[in-house]
Amino acid sequence: MSKILFLDFDGVLNSKSWTPPPEVDPTLVLVPTHEQSLAMLDPVRCARVQTLCTATGASIVFVTGWRRWASPDELTRLLRERGITAPTLGAVGGVKMSWDIRSYGAKCWLEEHPEVTSHLVIDDVKDYWKGWKGSTIHPDDGIEDSHVAQAIEILNRA
Repeated sequence: MSKILFLDFDGVLNSKSWTPPPEVDPTLVLVPTHEQSLAMLDPVRCARVQTLCTATGASIVFVTGWRRWASPDELTRLLRERGITAPTLGAVGGVKMSWDIRSYGAKCWLEEHPEVTSHLVIDDVKDYWKGWKGSTIHPDDGIEDSHVAQAIEILNRA
C-alpha cells in the first residue's frame, strides 16, 4: 500500500500572511539561495504537511515551480530543515511547471507506479489540474488545519 502527496510549495507551504525576513524579498529574487528559499517556507505550514504525512504514511512527489532553481534533492533538504521528514520520491513535470504540465506529469508518474493505492494533490492553483481525475485540495492562502483533516480523510480511504 502506497500513498502519494503531490505537493506544490508556493501558496501551500507559505502564504500572503507569512513574511520572510526583510532581506528576503521573493518578488525580487530570481534564483534564491538555499537560505532565501528556506526563509520563504512557513514552519507552521510545513508542520501541517508533516502531520498529514505522519497520519497517512504518505510520501511526497514535488509538483512545484521551485524546480526552476532547485533539484529534488535540494527541495528535500529544504523540507528536512523545516521539519518535514516524510519520504520524498522525486518530482514530475520537468522544470517548466505550468498549465497541464503538472497534471500530465503526475498522471505519467502514477502510471509508472501501480503500487500507489491512494494519491492527493495539494496545489493552490486550480488551473494546473483541469481534467485531473484524482483528488485535489487547493488552499487559498497556505495549507490550514482544515485542509490537513480533509487530506487525511482522502488518503486513508484506500
